[in-house]
Amino acid sequence: CQKDDRLKGIADAPVVYAVQAAQLTYPISVKLIGDVQSYIFSAGYGGLKTPGSDVPVVFTVDSAALAMYNTTLSSGGIKPYLPLPAANYVIPSLTATIPANGVLTDPLSLKINAAGLNSNSRYALALTLKSAANFTINNNVKTILFTIDRLDNIYAGAYNSKGTRQNYDAPGNASGAPS
Repeated sequence: CQKDDRLKGIADAPVVYAVQAAQLTYPISVKLIGDVQSYIFSAGYGGLKTPGSDVPVVFTVDSAALAMYNTTLSSGGIKPYLPLPAANYVIPSLTATIPANGVLTDPLSLKINAAGLNSNSRYALALTLKSAANFTINNNVKTILFTIDRLDNIYAGAYNSKGTRQNYDAPGNASGAPS
């Protein structure tokens, strides 16, 4: 087995990251209903070995990250996201722990209530991994950008029907009916 020098130093410098930040945006589907809808997020640990002790992590709502992303969108001629109003979401806890010898926190929850949101607007919420004990946070995957590109109607979807259509042209000329 030949040693791969590209991995040199990883064991000495493991990183902590926001799992859902692995993609540029994390699109979520929110329905226009009165019920609260839940979405999860978590932190992960990357390295050649698991941590020898618990790793407490703290997330924060990051309006500056959303503003920076919106600036990039605007410069490309793309309509920016509106910040998800604080009245429309609850995050019960922004803290979690990667357990010793583990690689992930238990899931944290983002709860969204779509009541009052404009169905013609796009919304986003940025959550950034702010601290991870004495471990390095990977800056490339520290911010989760939850995006809501549209609010879904609870009745939207594919429907199937079976039967015989009669009188479908309205003036009384039923198709396929005996003369």
